[in-house]
Amino acid sequence: MMNAIHPDEWSRVSDARRKGFSGLWPVEDTYRIRNGIIEAASGKSPGQQYAPITHIELPNVLAKLYAGTDEEVLRFVGCYGLLGYFELASQGAEEPQRYGDPLPWVRQHALTVHLIMNLWRLVQDADEGGLQTELAKLGSPLVTIRFAEGAKIRRLPFTLGAERPEPWPFALARDIVSYLINRNLAGIGPVLSDVGPSLQLGFSFRSLIDVIYYQLAVAVTGQRMQRCAAKDCGGLFIQHDPRQRFCPLWRGVQGESPCSLRERQRALRERRSHQSTQKTVPHQHDRGKARLSQKGRQEQTEKLTQQRTLTKGECHRDTIKQTRYRRLPA
Repeated sequence: MMNAIHPDEWSRVSDARRKGFSGLWPVEDTYRIRNGIIEAASGKSPGQQYAPITHIELPNVLAKLYAGTDEEVLRFVGCYGLLGYFELASQGAEEPQRYGDPLPWVRQHALTVHLIMNLWRLVQDADEGGLQTELAKLGSPLVTIRFAEGAKIRRLPFTLGAERPEPWPFALARDIVSYLINRNLAGIGPVLSDVGPSLQLGFSFRSLIDVIYYQLAVAVTGQRMQRCAAKDCGGLFIQHDPRQRFCPLWRGVQGESPCSLRERQRALRERRSHQSTQKTVPHQHDRGKARLSQKGRQEQTEKLTQQRTLTKGECHRDTIKQTRYRRLPA
């Protein structure tokens, strides 16, 4: 049974077709993890389809899963569908493949995406010190990376080849980023689509992970990688608006970014806590000011009392004068 297109996705489907991506990706109603494989739960009704190329938050959401729990992985799959291990592994395979995504394979792709985004953010920010630190974690100067390539997990050493006129961390980081993205674009291919009176050259994809690496390829050739401004997040995302400071929303979610909302609430709690501390434990200088102001209020009260007494006395004398000079009747 074919999955229907989600009602909220119709405008996105039209946008994807204008960009040359007519393919859709299915999301089943329920998923589970069994024997280390993420699969659709049996006996459930088919889910719906959506246009993944229009969901620019995909690299951000996947990159966070490299250290995520099983529940967080299931939440991602329940929103965006499987990454497509079966579609990639079945290509040219002699033996039939089991349908589903191996959990370690998903986490390795998440780690590969995170590495690409982090290295490229440091390259675009010209952060040579940060690049040296990140590359040292990989074993610099002979960098050995364990990464996901299609349906496989590989380990490959990286060394800087010919001499370059730039500092070695930038050259090596660009080599790593371009290699990792290129090795995962095999599932993206040109295709002609019939769009009415003419044909349009577009792209097809075999799996969801193909789309994510294509989005990364577009990002490193003209967009910015940004780190989320929320102190409890630090996630990386592709910035499509210079004003964007927090992680984008997930598919089907509307309103304010959860990271932005948490940061505002945290800042509000800090302000209230600071104000409460100032009220309950005043500074020594503030205590002195309070004593001075109290003394000033006492002096002002005494002065007003004296003025009132004087005013009463003057009013009494005026009354006596008026009585003394009042004309008596004839």
